[in-house]
Amino acid sequence: SVRLAESRTCGEIKVLVVGSCKKPWPFMSEKKAIYRRALKEFSAMRIGKTAEHTGILIMLALKERKVQILADKSINDKVTQETWDKAVEIIVSNIKQNNQAQGIIQAVQYVGNILAKHFPRKENDTNEISDEIEIKP
Repeated sequence: SVRLAESRTCGEIKVLVVGSCKKPWPFMSEKKAIYRRALKEFSAMRIGKTAEHTGILIMLALKERKVQILADKSINDKVTQETWDKAVEIIVSNIKQNNQAQGIIQAVQYVGNILAKHFPRKENDTNEISDEIEIKP
């Protein structure tokens, strides 16, 4: 589904499922811990190193039952946070109906459509980030 979503855009979509986002300090909020983990993975997976800064991470934190979406600078310059909130809602509403896979597929399609509108595929486009869904502890 990532490959299909990317077929019309030069954007790079990465889906990551993590077991949990441990808080490094007891006083850190869960929301901040999830955001911190997403930033770490965004960097580690080199999503921010795409040629045109059009990478996006969709991270599901299983233990916390939360979704975090991070987009690179070129995308954030054109797409509002509300757009990503809608993608999160697509995933969450499907999870509540026990349709996790369908939620991810629909969110990836939605994100792919947004990226295609702002960042259409170019003739010489290369796939810079693996399309596989990654799972980490």
